Amino acid sequence: PTTTTTSSSSSSSSVLLPNLQSISMRRSPVTNGGLRHLAFPREQRTRHLKEIDITFCPHPTYAFAALALRRLIPGLEVVRRLPEWLVGVFETPFGEEKERHVYFADGAFEFSRERESSGYVRGLRVHVAGDVDGDVDG
Repeated sequence: PTTTTTSSSSSSSSVLLPNLQSISMRRSPVTNGGLRHLAFPREQRTRHLKEIDITFCPHPTYAFAALALRRLIPGLEVVRRLPEWLVGVFETPFGEEKERHVYFADGAFEFSRERESSGYVRGLRVHVAGDVDGDVDG
């Protein structure tokens, strides 16, 4: 895992990584239970935590990673479940009018059409050849 921290003070030495701002656990076997440990003890550890990157982690669920963690860690700004290149606004050539597909870092998406227009990416897989595919729930 990759971590980003600010300087630590001697008064916070009883808590592991009290000034943790960002942690990357990309492609790791971390679970919902493992992520839950980042939230406690809440007062000390989560004061500075802003970003968690769990891209290509197969076990955390959308409900826990994108929704519950935000309640457990109030200052959390980004739970990254999608790689950077898949986040943003994309125009598609489907139908008579181009559709806009918007993908967010946590895996949520919105489409400009009226039906089946929102949901989330359940998971992504990287194949040996480097191709990526995924499952979605709408």
